[in-house]
Amino acid sequence: MRFIALVVVTGLATSPVLAQDVTDSTPPGRTTVAGVYTAEQAENGAKVYRKNCTACHAPVGYTGLAFRRVWNGRTVFDFYDLVRSTMPNDEPGKLSREEYADIMAYLLKLNGLPSGEKPLPNSDEELKLITISIPPKAPNP
Repeated sequence: MRFIALVVVTGLATSPVLAQDVTDSTPPGRTTVAGVYTAEQAENGAKVYRKNCTACHAPVGYTGLAFRRVWNGRTVFDFYDLVRSTMPNDEPGKLSREEYADIMAYLLKLNGLPSGEKPLPNSDEELKLITISIPPKAPNP
């Protein structure tokens, strides 16, 4: 559960914005309930995750209430940027931008968010326009 420790250390867990559900103040753009990644991308992300992340992080650490409390209402860029700049522990940023986007797609899938027609982008500008929105009772994938 190094991820939880990282969140607490960086102060993300104490921000009042993180505990809020998405409301009318959601930034313009898309939300994750609109299917912002493809099923194939999530499958690729699962492979990249297993190869690079499972030694330290079980996927369950990125799902459920803990994930919702930290990320619901934030942009996908916020999550992507944290992971890309801090992981893997032995060499942060060593994966390609596409591989990090694939991992994000996999983690969105684990949280019951639907896939769509287009892959999750890997540019900062586009990721900033996608808000993580997890319905109260997101279906299990």
